[in-house]
Amino acid sequence: MPGESLHFQDDEQKREEELRLELMRAGGILYRVEKDAATGEDRPLVNIFGVEVPTYASKEDVETIRGEMILSETDQGLLRAIVESYKLRQPLLFEGDPGSGKTFLMKKFAALINGKDAPILELVGTPRTSELEILGHWAPKGLRERDAGKYGEAFLEVTEGEEHRKLKNKFDGELALLNRKFQDGKLNLEQFQEKFGELSSDYIDSLKSAFVSSGKMKTILGKEAEWEFKEGALLRAYSGNHGRGYILIVDEFNLIPSNYQQIFLQIGGDRGGLSDSISFWGNSGKTRYERGEDTWIGFASNFPEKTPGRSEVVAPMADRLTWKTLTPEEVSKKKSAIRRTAGGRLTKRTKELEGFESGVPGHEAGKIAIPLRRGIEWDAVLDEELGSQIADIVDLMDAEFVKNYEQVGDSVVIKGERRRRTQQMEFSGRNALRLFSYLDTFQTRDKATGRVDFAATIGAAADRYYLDRLADPEMREKMANVFKEILSGVTGQILFEGRTITRKEVLDILVERASGTEAEKKKQDKTRRAEEEQKYKEARYRAEDALERLLRNPKAPNSIKKIKL
Repeated sequence: MPGESLHFQDDEQKREEELRLELMRAGGILYRVEKDAATGEDRPLVNIFGVEVPTYASKEDVETIRGEMILSETDQGLLRAIVESYKLRQPLLFEGDPGSGKTFLMKKFAALINGKDAPILELVGTPRTSELEILGHWAPKGLRERDAGKYGEAFLEVTEGEEHRKLKNKFDGELALLNRKFQDGKLNLEQFQEKFGELSSDYIDSLKSAFVSSGKMKTILGKEAEWEFKEGALLRAYSGNHGRGYILIVDEFNLIPSNYQQIFLQIGGDRGGLSDSISFWGNSGKTRYERGEDTWIGFASNFPEKTPGRSEVVAPMADRLTWKTLTPEEVSKKKSAIRRTAGGRLTKRTKELEGFESGVPGHEAGKIAIPLRRGIEWDAVLDEELGSQIADIVDLMDAEFVKNYEQVGDSVVIKGERRRRTQQMEFSGRNALRLFSYLDTFQTRDKATGRVDFAATIGAAADRYYLDRLADPEMREKMANVFKEILSGVTGQILFEGRTITRKEVLDILVERASGTEAEKKKQDKTRRAEEEQKYKEARYRAEDALERLLRNPKAPNSIKKIKL
C-alpha cells in the first residue's frame, strides 16, 4: 500500500521477542546466569514478568517457588508491581481485604531473591508494636541459654510495670506532640528526625536503666552484666546482613499506632525512593545506617473502614509509599483462579488461566512487557524538548488527579453500601518524581515502529502511581479516561510547530527525531571507530616498514638485528 512503511526488527527487538516467548514458556518467572563484565564471575538473575534483578536463589529454588503460586491475572500485576518497586528501590504498600494474598506474594518474592529456605525479615504490626521492635532495644550480652527463660520473665515484669508505664506514657505524649508539629508544618523532616532521634534515645536509655536497676534482673544477670544494643527490624533491613541489607516485610502496618508508624518517615528519600541512610541516636551519639544494596521494604495493610481496630496509615507516611489497592474485582479474579484450578492441582487449566500457553491470543499485551535495555535519555535529547513535553504531561495529569481526589475523594463498598474512605492520601509531588524514575527504567516499545512508545510508558506509570491508589473502580475508570484524554484526546490537543495535534502525536514526532539522532550518532561513532582503526593499521604498517628497512641496513647495531617482526 502506498504511504505505508514496513518495520523490520533489529537484533535488540528480536532478543526482546525471544525473551518474552521464553518467559511465557517458563510461566513468567525465568532464571538465568550471565558473566559479570567487570569481574568475569557468573551472576545469577531472575526475570519476573520482564523485569530482571539479581538473585541469590538457585535455579531449583526459582522453579520450586514458581510452582507454589497460582499466578492469576491479578497476581501477575501484583508481582510486576513488587519487582518494579524493588528495582527502583521504592517502598510499596499493598492494601486490601484479609486473605487476598498481599503478604503471601511479598514473601514469595523475597524467596525468589534470597532463596527458598532463606529466613525472611518480617515485622507483624499490632496495637502494642513500639519503637523497640522497629528500631531496637538494649539486652544483656552473652545471655546463657539456661537463663533465657528467667530473663524473659524479668523483661515482661519491667515492661509491664508501673515505672515503664510512666516512661511509655511520657514518650507517647511527647511523640504525639512532635508528630502534630510535623503535620502542621512547624517542623520540616530534618528537624522532625533530629527531635525524634533525641526523644527515642532518651526513652530507650531510660528503659535500659529500668532493666539494669531491676532487682530480679540483677539476680539473674549479676551486678557486672554487660549490655548491648539489639537492632530492630528497620535498622537490620538497612544495614544488616553484612551491610547488604534485607528485604523487610511489614505486615498489618495500620495496626501499628499512628505515633509509631511515623518512625518509618526516615525511609523517604529523593525521587520517592528509599533514603540512602537512616539515623539513630544510640549511647555513643548519632549513628548513621547506610542502605544496603539489597534493602527494600514492602508493607501490607487492610482497609481501615472494613476492619475494626485498624487506624489509617498516617498521611505523611502514605505519601512516601507507592500504593497499590486491591479492588474487589481483582480479588475476585484471584479467588476464581484458585477455585477453577482446584488450588493449582489442575496443571493444564492453571497454565491456561495464567495465559502462559504458547499461542494465547493477546497475552503479549499483558503483564510480560519487556523494558528496553537501552532507552532514550528523554530528559536530555533534542535540547530537552522531549523531556519538556513529558514534564508538562505529567504535571497536567498530577494536577487533574489531585483536583478530582480533593473534590470527589475515594470510596469503598462495605456490605453493598458505598462509603467515603477515611484513609486519606497526601500529595507532595513525590508521585511525579517516582513516575520520572519509572520512565528512566521501564520504557516500552511501539511494535509497529520499533521506537520507544512514551505515551504507553507514561500510561503504565500513571496506573502504578495514581490509579492504583484508588479503591473505587468508578473513580479509577474516570481518571483513566481523563489521562487518556490528556494524551490522545481532542480536548488534550496542543499547538505544535504550527499544527494542532495530540500530545501523543507530539511525543511520537520527538521520539522519531531523537531516534534518528541516536541512529545518526551510532553511525558516526561506527565511522569514527573505523577511521581510527584504519589510522592505527596505517601507523603500524609504517612502523613495521621502517623497522624492516633498519634491520636490512648492514650498519645497524647487533641489538637492533635481534628484534623479530
